[in-house]
Amino acid sequence: MKKYCILLCFALLLSSVANAQEQKEQESSLKLNVRRIGLELSSTQVKHAKAYQDSPIAQFTSDSQTVVKGVVDVALEYERDILRWDNKLFAEYAKTRLKSDSGSVDNNESADKILLTSSYAHKLWNLEQAHIGPFAEIEYQTEFKRNADAPRQKVARAKAGIKLFDGAVFKDLYIAGVGEYDMTYDPDVSKSAAEIGFNIE
Repeated sequence: MKKYCILLCFALLLSSVANAQEQKEQESSLKLNVRRIGLELSSTQVKHAKAYQDSPIAQFTSDSQTVVKGVVDVALEYERDILRWDNKLFAEYAKTRLKSDSGSVDNNESADKILLTSSYAHKLWNLEQAHIGPFAEIEYQTEFKRNADAPRQKVARAKAGIKLFDGAVFKDLYIAGVGEYDMTYDPDVSKSAAEIGFNIE
């Protein structure tokens, strides 16, 4: 698997060097894609739950709860005639506060994630409206707050392969070799895999 990743990265590098020698003037674009920025607040108060213990309606016997959730999903996209380079940030955090009729309070995290991604795709061939070429991607995942006594999550990933992208229906269709380096625990753990993925609109 490691040899496969090295060969694909080498092919990507060769195609970059070859196209860098082209003298043709190329148009470029840089845009900020704000996919989602959201803050969700909800509060449900339940009183006298003990009086309805025998009720078939679950809402009467549930606990009061308050939910706070924030999400940020943005991308900085750079594109030229022969390449596409995307840098993405996805972050979400959610906390739920449960208060029972007896007065006990319990706070839980229901989401906690920070994901930074940088991906590069090279346009070597065209298939109708879509482009085909090698791509490489690096990714780092962590979290805002560690869970109790557990260490903070720290995972780095890298993938390289062949991709069909920017099509009328298939926005992404790829096959790649993936390497993962998990630094959450000591000693660190390395993993490798093959991956097939797609995005259809």
